[in-house]
Order: sequence, then structure tokens, then C-alpha cells
Amino acid sequence: MYLSHHLIGHLPFLAAVARCQSFTLAAESMHVSQAAVSYQIRQLEQKLGLLLVVRQSGSRIHLTSAGQTLVEEYLDCEKRLQLTLENLGSEEPKGTLHMTVPVDFGSAIMPAVMARLANTAPQLEVNLHVSDEMVDMVANQFDLAVRSQPGATGLEYQPLVRSRKQLVASQAYLDRYGIPGSIEELSHHRLLVRGTQTSFSWQQMLGQVGLSEKDIPNKSSLGNTFALAEGVRQGLGLAILPRFILVSELQRGEVVPLLEEFSQPLITDFFLVHLSAPQIGRFANLITTALQEVIHTSQFKGCFVLD
Repeated sequence: MYLSHHLIGHLPFLAAVARCQSFTLAAESMHVSQAAVSYQIRQLEQKLGLLLVVRQSGSRIHLTSAGQTLVEEYLDCEKRLQLTLENLGSEEPKGTLHMTVPVDFGSAIMPAVMARLANTAPQLEVNLHVSDEMVDMVANQFDLAVRSQPGATGLEYQPLVRSRKQLVASQAYLDRYGIPGSIEELSHHRLLVRGTQTSFSWQQMLGQVGLSEKDIPNKSSLGNTFALAEGVRQGLGLAILPRFILVSELQRGEVVPLLEEFSQPLITDFFLVHLSAPQIGRFANLITTALQEVIHTSQFKGCFVLD
């Protein structure tokens, strides 16, 4: 099908409806009448011969599969064009990047990265979305993401950094319950885990001697990395955590690394994920450079696998 300006002109209206999930709100956001938005959608559907938006009772709507695909592709193109326009004729990177990152990485590492970017690219603004959910980058209009595993196709996955994890406990806990001398002795201790599902880190640790989480009777689920770290500080039990989360406590001896030989294989590979666009690739390189500077500082000594 020939892509004419007669089709392209309707797409912003479809994207607005998808974003607002309402014809009324879409009309307000575009400063036109609701009738005008409805007309644009009908025209697009007629020209394509496809149903794109399903009107439900009340003001509710949802996109068909065709409508969702069309919106995602349009938003992808819109973002690339926006970044290109912002940087035309400019040697210095500028604009606004929307980035989604895991809670622990985003909270402990990214502020230092952003501080360096403020010096090297002062006209570049980075807005962080911090969540452990695997959000849809295109649908939610994110330019970049930090992920610990490859996911959706159509995106570029650039190796970013390798993070060391460590089995740890507080000194107070060890004074009370003793120091485990082997993986097998972990069955006499309380393990702190994220949730009720099998933990990859614990599976990797225990699997080195043929055990699994089922062999450990005492476990407490604390939900996320920061709750696990606080649980360790409070002496609730043993946890496997990224070293960058407890770097200060480890340096002061308040938290003790355990079974270091068996913790060596515990590595998380982080990737920088972005759309396949030269302009976004340029920003990705800036973030990678800033991150490498941060992890080589004494603040994060021993937390990452360095080249």
C-alpha cells in the first residue's frame, strides 16, 4: 500500500486516542472537538479497510491488534524524528531522553551517571522511570532501557556492565547464629528471597552442590532488592545481593561476605536497550561512557567485572 500524506495525517489522532484511552481526552489534548477526532479515525479505518478502534459502553475504547501495531510503529517513527529534529545542526547532544531502569540499578548507579552527563552533555535531559517491570518501550515511549536479559525483538541490546553479586549477612546475625562454612550448612540458616518464585541467584548458588531452594526450610520473602538489603542490616538472615547495593556496609565490615568462592559465578549482565536509530545510538554511547567512568571509581570498587 502506498503511504500517502492522506494516511499520515490521520495517525496523530489515532496515537492520541491510544495514549488517552478516550476520544474526549484525545480531543482535549489536541485542542480539537471530539467529533473531529472521531472523523479522523473513521477516515483512517475506511482508507485502510480495517477496524482500528473498538468503541465500548460509556467512553471506554480499546485498540484492535491492527490498531495497536499501527500506533506502536507511528510512535517509534515520531520519537526518532523528534530526536533528529532536536539535534539537527548541533554538535552538542540535546533534548530529552526517557529511560526505564530496574529499581536497584536506577537508584544506586544512575544518579552518578546523570551527574556526569550534566557536565559532558548539559543540554541533554534524562528522565528516569524506575521499575522492575518489563515495560513495553515503544508503547510507553521510552528511548532507552537497562535490562538484565534480552527481551522484545526489534530493539538493539548493547552490553553495558557485568555486576557482581555476593552472599552476605550482618555481623550481628553471624554473632548469633554462626558463620556457614559450606553451602550445605545454609539449610541451618534463614534465607532472604525476593518472592515465592524460584530465585535464579539462589538456584545458581545452591546448584553448585546439587541443592535447590526446596532443601532450605527457612526462607523469608521481602519483595525487592532494597527490602532484602535492609533485612540483612536488621539481622533477619542471609541474602544474595548486588555488591553495589551494600558497598559502604561491606567496606565498613557491618555486612560480611560469605562463601566468596561460591559467590564468584554470581554475575548479572546488564544491557542498554534502545530503538534502532542512529540518534538514539549516539545517546546510548554517551550513557555507556559515563557509566564506565562511574564504575571505575573507588566508590564501586569490587562491584563490577572490569575489563
